Amino acid sequence: MAEFILLMIAIVSGIGSAHYNCKTKSIAGFKAFISLCLGGAALGTIMLFSFFTPTWVSYLLAAMCVIILINNISEYKKTLVR
Repeated sequence: MAEFILLMIAIVSGIGSAHYNCKTKSIAGFKAFISLCLGGAALGTIMLFSFFTPTWVSYLLAAMCVIILINNISEYKKTLVR
């Protein structure tokens, strides 16, 4: 069950990161759609392969996914201030 939750965290973080990255760089249309698909798929795939490692590595990768998302959100907020 923990693996499923970590996988969902990674996929949602990947999609969120791609979304805010596209908004920051003003990417729209089909290119943004592909970016959203690849963002979630990339972090989800990394998380799937991390299940063969010890549990603490999976938790560490999930934390890194959330940190990437927080970083992209903060970069987007900086562009709104300007």
